[in-house]
Amino acid sequence: MKKLKIISMGRVGTVAINRFLDEHPEIDVPVYNKITKSLLSTPKIKFSALPFTKKTESKVQGVLVHDGAFLLKKYKRSLSNVRDISVNKMIHLVRNPKEQIKSWINYVNAASLNEQSGWKYTGSNVQDFYKTYKHHFNTAMIGQQTEFFYKSLDKKENVHLIDFNDLLPENATETMKNTYRYLGVNETFVPKQINDIQNTLETSLLWEGFEFVYNNEIIHLGFCPIEYFEYVKEGNRKPWLTLDDPSEFFKYCPSLKVPRGKLIVEPKNINDFNRLSLKTRQMFFENINPIISDILCAWAKKAEGIALNVEKNKINTFSDNDNDFIHQLLKADLEKFYAIYPDFRNKWDI
Repeated sequence: MKKLKIISMGRVGTVAINRFLDEHPEIDVPVYNKITKSLLSTPKIKFSALPFTKKTESKVQGVLVHDGAFLLKKYKRSLSNVRDISVNKMIHLVRNPKEQIKSWINYVNAASLNEQSGWKYTGSNVQDFYKTYKHHFNTAMIGQQTEFFYKSLDKKENVHLIDFNDLLPENATETMKNTYRYLGVNETFVPKQINDIQNTLETSLLWEGFEFVYNNEIIHLGFCPIEYFEYVKEGNRKPWLTLDDPSEFFKYCPSLKVPRGKLIVEPKNINDFNRLSLKTRQMFFENINPIISDILCAWAKKAEGIALNVEKNKINTFSDNDNDFIHQLLKADLEKFYAIYPDFRNKWDI
């Protein structure tokens, strides 16, 4: 059994690599947020105690280290624990730091415009973003990542480096073939949706869902493409409700891509739904089809407005001042990375 560690600090293809690895029948890499929770909450947790699901048939078991919180001093003990997990193989996802920071700003601003709790709109100013979301900014410090995580390896040759651009649809098939070969598993396996962009605005808007008043009580429903549900579900949990063809609702939000396959409808929080009065739940289920139809139409119209606003506020380029700020903050850190991977000095424009 090979043990694998994946270093993927955010906006570098985390969802894609997690799905593409775990879909392989010989590889077991649980959804990263479950792993992060285990690692942060349980100091000195053993590799074998992590929430693996395919223990009998897998040739490779992997832990994906994702959250930028690992780089904060208050999690120093957990971080040391993650570093000291003994593995045979390591995958390190990296991205041009300037593009990574731009992606973080666009992601945070989109989440804010989508009214997701906990996110604050920062606009296009990099320095404002740095002040508000410093540990997200610091996920672009890949020199710090190599300096810290590579200590547990005998040599750099044990690391399989993947640049974010190599996970884009036009490159992903060849990238995963090489990755499977590196792990010693069947390299001819092709993951589902390998030619699709992962972790899209559509997915975020769908899952944020729609809140409405019914029988004087508040109900909040979330939506999810069937493929994503299969990826994030826990255990043998069944879909709450499925819609075979969501395309009729997406005519109200032409800026968004229609998800392939079925659409899952679920309460955003099942405990909140179960706290509704019995009468409301009975009325809801008796009229569920027209209710869902109306709610999805309302969601689609709202989602279109958010999507247009997100596109309007999207950052495509940085100002000279922002470029200088990024350069000064990351210059010394990048030198640590270039010392190991000199080819990237000319590959990235920082």
